[in-house]
Amino acid sequence: MNRIEWVDVAKGWTILMVLLVHVLEGFYKTGAYPEQIILLKSLMAGLFLFIMPIFFALSGYLYRVPRTWVAWRLQMQKKMIALMGPSIIFTVIYVGLQQMGGKNVHNEYQWSDVLLMFVHPVGYLWFLETLFIIFALVGVLSLLKFPTSWQMLLYLALAVVGNFILTPLILQEVCWWTSAFYLGYLMRQQKHWWQQTWVVGGAILVIVVGMLWRYVQGGNWFETNIPVLDLLLPKLATIIIGFNVFQKIKESNYWVRVGQASLTIYLVHAPVASMVRIGLMQLGLHNFWLLLAVVSWVTWQISIWIVQATDQSASLELIFYPYQWWQKRHART
Repeated sequence: MNRIEWVDVAKGWTILMVLLVHVLEGFYKTGAYPEQIILLKSLMAGLFLFIMPIFFALSGYLYRVPRTWVAWRLQMQKKMIALMGPSIIFTVIYVGLQQMGGKNVHNEYQWSDVLLMFVHPVGYLWFLETLFIIFALVGVLSLLKFPTSWQMLLYLALAVVGNFILTPLILQEVCWWTSAFYLGYLMRQQKHWWQQTWVVGGAILVIVVGMLWRYVQGGNWFETNIPVLDLLLPKLATIIIGFNVFQKIKESNYWVRVGQASLTIYLVHAPVASMVRIGLMQLGLHNFWLLLAVVSWVTWQISIWIVQATDQSASLELIFYPYQWWQKRHART
């Protein structure tokens, strides 16, 4: 399948935003900079609103419905290797690093959490496990010949239900995010409606009104990464805005390559950012702006270096892209 370059560019820019928001979240949760709390909350609110809807929608945009049950089974075997393999490896790594971090770590996970990772995913790795189940669900309903319009309505209903599901976490995430995935799928099947001026304008209005409503309600208005009903439509609206913006960005080989390697960056950025922040603070760097800039830049550069190293190392390829590694080895035999 030929790659769609604007999608790779979109993944590249979005994974950069993911990295930045997790750096910001690390600063916020440590509570070390109370004087910057309003800035941190505002930036996190804006970034968390769109980064994960965009990622799920891009996956949906690229999704191909299996035509037979055999094709669905083969597709899910591939997704199992490609998504669950790295998820297991980095769950162990992430928990191990948190145990080593001691008091400098926020939301510390225990080794027992590894055993429950498929019920209550660890940290940022929830995305991979949720995406795997969404692939399975959408494939099954498509093979059962559910009309696309009915599927979208069902997934919106699931999002409403997910608002009331507290546990298990993975079920809540699947209910909440399937609508974003399927909207991306529909935007490829029906290409022009979401590019119309009135649709874009309406999406902007939904986002502005939704965020103003949350702000007026007070409380944790800035937590836009949680499944609550008043965020459902604003999050879906960011997909329409994001797709229109990313299609107009001038393509470059750098951002195409970053987008192609977005899974690697996603997997490594969180533990790298935590280690860099903790290490620099222990060395005596506490100026907020300088520390924020250095942590972000160093984390990005290390992530890109790991991407480049993975291109040259079969061992790293096995860790980050096990299905791709298996395909290459199988082709040689």
